[in-house]
Amino acid sequence: MKRITKAMIFAAGYGKRLIPLTEKIPKPLLQLNGKTLLKNCILFLEDCGIKEIVINVHHLAYQIIEFIEKNKFESKIYISHEKEKILGTGGGLIYANNNIINFFHLNESFLTVNPDTLWNSNYTNEFKILEEWHFKCKTAAFILLLVPKSNSYEIRKQGDFNLKYPTDDKDIEHKTIGIGGKHYDWMSEIGFVEKNKINNFIYTGLQIVRPDRTVDGVENGLYDPRIKSLGLDARNFWTINENWDQGGNIYGYASKQKFYHISNLKTFNNLKKEKIITY
Repeated sequence: MKRITKAMIFAAGYGKRLIPLTEKIPKPLLQLNGKTLLKNCILFLEDCGIKEIVINVHHLAYQIIEFIEKNKFESKIYISHEKEKILGTGGGLIYANNNIINFFHLNESFLTVNPDTLWNSNYTNEFKILEEWHFKCKTAAFILLLVPKSNSYEIRKQGDFNLKYPTDDKDIEHKTIGIGGKHYDWMSEIGFVEKNKINNFIYTGLQIVRPDRTVDGVENGLYDPRIKSLGLDARNFWTINENWDQGGNIYGYASKQKFYHISNLKTFNNLKKEKIITY
């Protein structure tokens, strides 16, 4: 089976909900269990088989750059420095695509991940499920790792998405066509990602993306306005919301893990008292 070997870590944010800590330290360099969130994330990606990583930086960027230079990792790491302003998820991908030469390629899938989830080795098997489906379903340009609200350490009344499972309908034989044209049975763990008033699932910050766009972003008006002035409108992938707007399917898998996310100062301080398994 094909493997995904490239990833991008989003590490440019200000971490405003963790002030005053993040006034002097960027959020990815905060430590739990004696290890920074960023290092834990990199080790997780390497455990997933990732060989090359792009990290976007902005807030206190020099600290993250120095951290990468001083630490030895198995993967090859590139820095995408958004010097002028934070460009967001889609903008960050476009900027990296235009500045990290030969990293992103059309039809070569990659993983994106947020470092403020406490990743551990249990997530690697779930990533493999997403990866398997990604190559078994040629329309799977996006696959998200979600988690039920009930699995979240932090109580969340409102989730981000819902999942609808086609295999719930036993009267229909569900098949999919892979990238190579081969037919496969639908994997029962995979559902369609939806949004409604309930939204029982939380986005963990991990997704697989297949860059299969061939139309220029300017022509369709599908560019991030924050990067328009930088001339980075053309790209070969949608963002999640754009894919939704165009009627594309987004697939998801519900994680079985306890979800620990560093969302604010209170949660961070509480998690420092917990014995949480990380790398």
